[in-house]
Amino acid sequence: MEKGYSLTVKFAPYGTEYLEEDGSISRSIGHVWYEIRKPGVQQPESFGWSTGDDKNKGGEDNLKREDWFRYRGKNINSITVEISKDQYDKLMKFPSEAISGRVHGFSKNYDLITNSCIDFAGKALGAANLAHSDFDGKAASPYNQLGTFLEQIAKNRNKDAALEVLYKGEKYVFGANERDIKKFKETFDLAQSIGLEKFDINHQTQYVQTAPELKFTDMPPLAQELCQKCQAKLEAYYQKHNIHYSQDGLERAALAAGVAAYGEKMTDLTMLNIKDGNIYVGHKTPQGVLNYASVNEQTAAATPEQDSIAQSKQAERDLALAAEQRRQEILAYQQSQSMGRSI
Repeated sequence: MEKGYSLTVKFAPYGTEYLEEDGSISRSIGHVWYEIRKPGVQQPESFGWSTGDDKNKGGEDNLKREDWFRYRGKNINSITVEISKDQYDKLMKFPSEAISGRVHGFSKNYDLITNSCIDFAGKALGAANLAHSDFDGKAASPYNQLGTFLEQIAKNRNKDAALEVLYKGEKYVFGANERDIKKFKETFDLAQSIGLEKFDINHQTQYVQTAPELKFTDMPPLAQELCQKCQAKLEAYYQKHNIHYSQDGLERAALAAGVAAYGEKMTDLTMLNIKDGNIYVGHKTPQGVLNYASVNEQTAAATPEQDSIAQSKQAERDLALAAEQRRQEILAYQQSQSMGRSI
């Protein structure tokens, strides 16, 4: 692989300073974009997706090439990975494909919910084989995408490709071919970026030890309902397939799986299956969309009740924060359209 080519994905939080074309400073509602560099050239090629100047135009009007210097501040997180010339070329080509509507699952018109800057950057990773082909981030604010993007990049980067993360002003350098981000999670506090439901048991236990004693009734009501339904379905599954289980293990596993479903914004739980050592729970919406979550069966059965309850409380806070950020984004978007300016 020819050296000197790199990709950087950047994550700006709500309130990041933004340099307007007239020289004034405004505040961003949050943004994700990517920058690519080639050997011998210091200034990056920068690509981001925005509302544009006219919501009726779409395409080129939504593409921004100056995010690399317009977004300013030390609170911008980033992932930088070494890439090949072929990947560089694909990332250079991707924006023209996106603005012409030739990217599967991506529209040439900006949409805050379904076709945002997060979707744009995620699809670009897929085009360069740095993520699975349908990757488009997760349902959260731009700033809270770092963990999700990092999992894909770490797993799919080229052999021996350098990888480093800048998180809250601290740098973490991955080892050669280090694919798992477990050590990174242990080093940095990523409760917002990755989600406590994905932390290992040791980290979860440490978290719970600093918290007050929690009861099942302390969980959000919807989380309680999902856990109860999960326990009934898990018990029925074990009995149907003649699988030996302990009552304590069953209850802990159901609690962990129910909390995972709550974290994925499920409003009901109608399906449960076990495959390859993982418990899968899901629900199909009236629109035919299947929402699902999964946990490792053995890990879930060993997870203390306190850990799962604490995770449900954290998930409740995360969902409330994401909803408020989304509300602010929609408000800012509506204001920008009325003022004739882009976000």
